[in-house]
Amino acid sequence: MAIYHYNMHSNKVGISSAVAHAAYISGSQLYNDRTGTTHDYSKKEDIVYTGLLLPEWVVPMSREELWNIVESKIKDVGRNYGKTGDFAIPVEWLDTMTDEEIIGIVSKFLIENFVSKGHAVDFAFHK
Repeated sequence: MAIYHYNMHSNKVGISSAVAHAAYISGSQLYNDRTGTTHDYSKKEDIVYTGLLLPEWVVPMSREELWNIVESKIKDVGRNYGKTGDFAIPVEWLDTMTDEEIIGIVSKFLIENFVSKGHAVDFAFHK
């Protein structure tokens, strides 16, 4: 039987920086303009794919630019700067679908449910 789960929670300034969180989730190296710190998670080996989906009206930008802008706009500790959603896909998908097919399904879900409503979505596929 195919079982999945989806969990969403808020990210707050002061608990973690938006830039550090994005670097960790994406397994990348990002520079934080506010703190002058480079967050380097590029050695993570479980990341298959990362993507950044922006609404049509947003100027194209990099992950680092997006999260530095977000962090610069939130001044109060404890304020939300975004949401994190964790998906666990049915194990049967891994046996019957390619990574590209899974990424396509997840991307479509994210576009229909978040990007189409004006939200930027930064996501990563981990195994």
